[in-house]
Amino acid sequence: MDSAAAESGFDTSESDISVKFSGRSSSAPVAGSPDAACNATLGGRYRDPDGVNVPTYLKDPFCGRYYVNSDSSNDYGTLDAFPSWIYPLDGDRNVPGYNQDHLGGDTWVADAAIAMMENEEWSGMFVTMAGIDKAGHMWGADSDVQSAQGSEDYQTHVQYNAENADLQLGRMLDKLEELGELDDTLIVLTADHGATYGTNFYGKTAQGSGSSDTNWYYGPDSKPTIYNNPSPALKPLIDTGNVQFSYQSTSIQTWLKDASSSKRAKALKVMKKLPGVIATYWRQGSRYVLNDKNAMTPSDKSWWKATAQGIVDNMADSNGPDLVALLANEVSYGAYGDHGGASEPVQRVPMVFWSSSMASGNDTGAAFKTPDVMPTILQALGIEQTHPTDGKARSLG
Repeated sequence: MDSAAAESGFDTSESDISVKFSGRSSSAPVAGSPDAACNATLGGRYRDPDGVNVPTYLKDPFCGRYYVNSDSSNDYGTLDAFPSWIYPLDGDRNVPGYNQDHLGGDTWVADAAIAMMENEEWSGMFVTMAGIDKAGHMWGADSDVQSAQGSEDYQTHVQYNAENADLQLGRMLDKLEELGELDDTLIVLTADHGATYGTNFYGKTAQGSGSSDTNWYYGPDSKPTIYNNPSPALKPLIDTGNVQFSYQSTSIQTWLKDASSSKRAKALKVMKKLPGVIATYWRQGSRYVLNDKNAMTPSDKSWWKATAQGIVDNMADSNGPDLVALLANEVSYGAYGDHGGASEPVQRVPMVFWSSSMASGNDTGAAFKTPDVMPTILQALGIEQTHPTDGKARSLG
């Protein structure tokens, strides 16, 4: 049985079990209803286990251990501090919090995974711990400084969440050993992206405005219409009147209403002049064509020459962006800590494979890509690959 204890990413009808947090409960439940009682118990709006075939032992009893506070007023000071107010917390979705009977964040994820290890005939499990991701976005990834223990924002920082993720991974490994399954398990530890901080930040920074969503996404016809309020830095591109949708973080990815050569050329000319842009590309079938480039620092240029074309080509599909602008290192439009581009910090991600049968300390230094993970796992476990993948299997020694 495939099982997933995750906040996102595997909630599909093809999952045997998928567990994530639900949306937030109503802020105005019917008086006397279970929702009203649970809101009162948890100190505001809550989230509970949701997904595909969620086990009853995670859902019952109602308002039990796996129901956690998710009230926007419970922000641990992140709504009052810069840069965290760009993307603040809403309760204990991404941090454990201090209610020992209803801990959230990565502790919630590990507890759910351990419960499934004990109760399910599982063969594979994806476990997503999102605390580091949230902290990095709020405070600026590796520029973040841990606050003192006991301070209001203590649990919101990168160091705390890295240490807690390490603790929760240890608990899951201990459970595997207790169940006698550790020696028969291949463990893969990685991240879905690296991150950098916005030394040069071109998104909106207004407090309490939900700036992160409107910084990341722009769609003139989108609903909710909150996505019609982009960063002023994008105004020259939007003023072309030809932007259908745009996503910007440590790159700018834009879909055009009219992608004809003349309209595309006009948009590319404007895009090149946007703050922080080092290179612009347009999509041609299954690849991207370099349109133009700006001056780069030696380190940016070296990394760009070695890797950029392959990175942007990974997005080349019929539904991919028509235009892509790569940004210099430590430039962001979305949140103060961000990802999504081609600079080295957002692309260099640790990858660890472990099993009891592997030699210890085997650091290959190989150039490994995320699409390589699945075929490598299948090969290591002796499972025939029945469908083609973009990645290739790597030897684990």
